[in-house]
Parts: sequence; C-alpha cells; structure tokens
Amino acid sequence: MPRGATYRWRRATCIVVPLQTSSVAVIGQVKRPAIYELPPWQLAAPLSTLMAMAGGPEVRGSYRYSVLRTREDGKREMAQVGGGTTPIHDGDVVFVTPTADVSLAKVDLRGGTTLNGSYPLETVRSLRGLLTSADMFAPTVGRPLPYLLADAVIRLDPATLQRTVIPFSASDVLEGKADVALQSNDVVYITNVAEMRYIARKAGDVQRNPSRKVNDHPDPLAPPPVPDPAMAAALAQQSAALNANPALAADPRLAQLVALQGAQGLPVSGAAPGGSSLLAANPAYAAAMAGQLNPQGPGTQDQGPPRPEEERLNPGIVAPPDVITSQDGSTARAEDDQDQMTPTPIGLPVGAAPGQAVAGQSAYLNPALAQRPRRPPLRLFAGLDDDTRRLLVGTLGNYHVTVVGEVNSPGDFLVMPGATLDKLVRAAGGLTPKVDLHAFEVTSADIDNASGLSRTVRHSYGLPVDQFAQVTLKPFDRVRFNPVFSDRDTGDVTLAGEVKFPGGYEILRGEHLSSVLARAGGFTNAAYPAGVVFLRQSVAEAQRDTLQKEADALERQIVAIVGNAGNKAQVTDGEIAYVTQMIGRLRQGTGPASGRVAVHVDPKEIAAHPELDLVMEPGDQLVVPRQPSAVVVSGEVMAPGGIQFRGDRSVDDYIAMAGGMTEIADDDHVFVVQPDGSAIQVDGGGWLSAAPKLAPGSVIVVPRKLRHFTWDSILMDIIQVTSQLAITGASLAVISK
Repeated sequence: MPRGATYRWRRATCIVVPLQTSSVAVIGQVKRPAIYELPPWQLAAPLSTLMAMAGGPEVRGSYRYSVLRTREDGKREMAQVGGGTTPIHDGDVVFVTPTADVSLAKVDLRGGTTLNGSYPLETVRSLRGLLTSADMFAPTVGRPLPYLLADAVIRLDPATLQRTVIPFSASDVLEGKADVALQSNDVVYITNVAEMRYIARKAGDVQRNPSRKVNDHPDPLAPPPVPDPAMAAALAQQSAALNANPALAADPRLAQLVALQGAQGLPVSGAAPGGSSLLAANPAYAAAMAGQLNPQGPGTQDQGPPRPEEERLNPGIVAPPDVITSQDGSTARAEDDQDQMTPTPIGLPVGAAPGQAVAGQSAYLNPALAQRPRRPPLRLFAGLDDDTRRLLVGTLGNYHVTVVGEVNSPGDFLVMPGATLDKLVRAAGGLTPKVDLHAFEVTSADIDNASGLSRTVRHSYGLPVDQFAQVTLKPFDRVRFNPVFSDRDTGDVTLAGEVKFPGGYEILRGEHLSSVLARAGGFTNAAYPAGVVFLRQSVAEAQRDTLQKEADALERQIVAIVGNAGNKAQVTDGEIAYVTQMIGRLRQGTGPASGRVAVHVDPKEIAAHPELDLVMEPGDQLVVPRQPSAVVVSGEVMAPGGIQFRGDRSVDDYIAMAGGMTEIADDDHVFVVQPDGSAIQVDGGGWLSAAPKLAPGSVIVVPRKLRHFTWDSILMDIIQVTSQLAITGASLAVISK
C-alpha cells in the first residue's frame, strides 16, 4: 500500500509485520513466553539476557534449559545448556522445564468429603489436623453418603516405591479416639456407602465360599448368543430381498433399519418404501433404531462435560446393581433402577428380556420415552488407578463383619478393630421393633497366626440399646439379633361357607378349632356341620408323597405284567388304559381338596370328647357347606348322579335307583364316602360287616372290576387309589350343594 494512501479496515483484517532482525523464542516455565527480536547489530544473546526479557521463571526452583537449533546441514537438534552466558543464536528455541516434577510436603484428601483437594503438610501433620469437623462429610445431592467406619491413608513407600494402605476410622478421628501421622504425598481416602458395600460384599463372599474365586470385575461380558438356524435362514432371505432393491442398496443404513423391522415381525417384502416412510414420519424411532444398530462403544459415547485429567484417566469402576445408592445414600434394588439405567429395546414391551421375540409387536417408539434421561452409572473409587483400587479393596476387606436378623438393613459391613456395636447397628439402619435384646450373640474368630489355628468364640449379651457401646467388635465377627418370641403363630387360617363371619383369622400357638369357630361367630342356620371340609397343607404334602410312591409302584408292576409274554393275551387294552389313567391322576395329585382331614365340629360332641378339638396350624382351611338333600351315586352304575335323600333307603336302594351296576362293576368293593370325608366299605370284605349308615351328602362309589389273573398283585393298590380319589369327589360334591 503506497505511503499516505488511505485504507478502509474490515472486520477480521490481519496485519503482518515481518521480522527485520535476528530473533529467538523462549517457551516453557517462564512468565512471558514469546519470540524476541535482537538488536540489528546483534546475532546472538546470552541465555541470562533472554531469561530476563521473558520475565524469568514462573516460580522459584531448579530448571533445565534446552535449545533446539538448526545445524549447517539443515537438520535440527536439541542440546542442553548449563550457564547463563551460553550464547543463543538467531532461530534458536529455548525450552525451560523443571528439573523434577515432584510436589513435596502436601497431602491429598479424596472420596466422600465436600473439601477434597491438596493441603500443606505443615498445617495438617496428622489426621486430626486434616479431619477437623463433621461438616466436611455433609451429604451431597446425587452422591452416596460417606462411610466413616472404614477409611484409608494411601501412602507411597519411598524405599520400594510401592503403595501401602493404612486403615482408620474417620469417626474415631473426629471423636479423638484415633490418629495417624501423615507424610508427604499421602492420600487420605474417605469411602462412601456404595464403596463400603462393594468391598464388604466381596469379603463376605470369600469368607462364606473360601474355595470360590471372586472376580474383581463386577461386570463380566456375557458370552455371545448361540445362533438360531431358523433365524439365520430368515435373515439370509431378508438380505437377498433387500439387495434386490436399488433404493436400499444405495443407503446401507436404511437397509439395516428395514431389516431390523422385518426381524421384529414387520413385513419385509416391499419394505423399502414402508421403512423409509416410517423413519421419515418418526425421527425419534429412526434415531433409536440407528442407536441400536450401531451402539456406541465406551470410547465414542458422550462422556458429559470435561473432567479433570486424573478423573478422566481413572474414572473408577461401575457399581454393581446391589450397591446402587439413591441420593440419600440408601441402597436400592437393581429392578427399581432398571427402567432408568437400561434402555428398553425397540419392539419389546417394558419388562421383556432383551432378545425375546414378541409376535406381532409393533416397533414404533414413543418419542417421550426416547427423550427420557437415564440415570448415569455410579462409579466407585473415582480418581484411583487400578492397582491402588485393588490394594484398597483387599486391605479394607480384612475388616469385614456381618450383622443379621432384626436390623433394618442386614448384611456385610466394614469396621475397624475396637469399633463398638452401637456404631455397627446405626450403620445397619437401626434395630427393628421386634428385636430380642434379652439374648443377642456375637460370634468371633480367635485367630492364632503362630500356630495356624482359628477357634470360634461365641458370646451372648443381654443389654439395652444405650449400653451397646460396651461391646467391641473384631474383624470377621458375626452379630445376630433374633426376633422376640411371640405366642402368635406365623400365618392365618381361613373359614369359609356357612359361618357368620367368614375370612382369614390369625391364630395363637396351640389354638383349637373350637376357638376359631367361636371367633367367627359360629355356624349359620343353614350350616351342615357333619359335612365340613377341613384342609391342611401338611397333610396334603404327605398325601402327595404317598400317592407319588404308589404311582411308582403301580407303574413298575404294570411294566412287569405287560412285559410277560404269558399275560399279553389276558390283559386287554382297556384295562391297561384304566390303570395308566389312574397312574396319571396320582402323578397330578388329588385336586383342590387335597389334604382333607375328617374332623368333628359339633360343640356337644367336642364338649364330651375334648381330644376331638383339633389344634390349628397356619394355612388350615375350613369350609362349612349348606345342608345337602341328596346322595351321590358314582362309578360303574348305569346313571351316575344325585338322588334325593331318604332315611329309610339303603345302599342297594340308591344303586338300584341309579339303574344298577354295569357289567364291569366290582360289587365286592363298593364303599361309601361319608360327608365328613371318611370312607366305609359295604358288605364285608373290608372295614365293617354291617351296612353303613347313610347321611345327606354321602357318596356311594362303585369301582370297576379287574380280572384276577396276574393283576392280583396290584388289585388292592388300585382299590386304595380309587378310594382316595373318590374322597376328593365327595368333598367337591358336598361343597357344591
């Protein structure tokens, strides 16, 4: 631009003034790093002069000076210079760096405090000087609560340059009961509740299963799924159809999206237009589908705002599901956070397992769900490298104790030797209202390292809560708080049917049936006490076991009989089918009336015979039916069914009114099931020689006849099975009337 001419400046105009003389550069730990021009007559300058021009070093200390210069052959070399009179020539670059990057006389405070950072050693000579107030451990929103019963000083041994961990209790330090002298470069780490639970759980697993190797990484990779041949063939067919579409061939991402739609039950033929319109109409769906097809790895995911260099290099490990903590520090179940921590796969309903196929399930995604923020994973031991973390976990794991029973949060904890029981109980959430303080126990391990033996010592205490500080704990202790013994039994009994106040009733230990009936108001006017159905779970289980054994025995005998060539001509297919059906019914149990017990509930009869008053058990059921008006005839008769009751009719009369017996009826083994569930055989050959007395609600059972060839060995078993199943039918018949 000519001298004197005017120039109109514009935004972002840059003026370049070329160097007219020799120049050198000074960079590094100086106050004014820059390029400096030398006077026109000067081709070099002493190092001391250049350092003065750059303002000198940033801070006092020892520095190393290096010069990057160009040789005559054009190559560049780095040379170290010592004195301040060393000449620095045109084009040289001076580097100023500290001789040793080591910080001395400082202590770092990390972990669960609000005042983390570096502190001068001259002002914090010990833990008491560093941890001066409980306000340093105030809860922080969004982070777990600090844990003050097991913390650590991480120290670098100057002789071996290896780290060691010195455990301590911050609670004891605040109370003036403990102190540790600090050294330069010590790291005081305050654990939080989640980290404590992680360490204690690992230590508890090792103690309970010494032979099992505990994996130090809580998030192992799942094995790859086994490919399904049918799915592979379907995907191959879809891939061939997609390759034939030129629109999809031009956009591989769109082809992947359409293929995924087809895999989830959407039509694939002509899928390109449909898939394209679907993605265009729902951007949230397209974004979610793209995220599933190309999930970001740990290195490409959004890591949030920038973090300090140390935290970025040592972010910590992801907390396992069982140590996830809420903002108030309380632990939460993994299922509670499942919808926040794990995205719901496209095309699957909430709660469905990933990979589960849902026929006809739409792949549309709710945009509101796609934009819902997820809780970031909780990271443990942030800022500690892997070796230090393993050392911390292994060392603090040696101070593991367990508390079980009547505390609000039982489990594994960490405490220092000499910790008192009151602190452990507070860490476990306190005692429940049902705790028995008359006798709680502490089981300890008396370890003798010299002899290589450990002896178990158990102490029983009976102390009020305000005296728990008298009990001191040791590593590996196990504290048990039992519940108070109550005369109330565990579980209810149920009364249904014709009682005045049906429903569930809690019972006392040893309470009788008559007492429960009185609490239920007694029977109504329509009740039929002679036909009550009383069901007991313990009896049902015993019946099931017995019937399973009988089924096994029948099955073995059938196989032996049918396998005999001499019996094949004598055994018909119908007889085999009948016994096989009987075995199947035994395998399935005895139906809804399983566990029936014949009881007496008539107050006059119980008053005369108190031993008939049954003692109740949790889970018992009593059904009081209405007064029936019929007798049921079942089995091998011409017209099974109910016949109106008359007191002057006999068993033969009712069978005759049912059309008589069929040709395959066994008239020698007819029996009657009484309304109370008991069975009586008719016409001798059984339990009574006299004809049984019938009552309303009785059931007459006529079994099927079996020929007496080689079936004799199982004939009685078949009749017993038929009797037991008939009792069930009688119970149902009485209840339904």
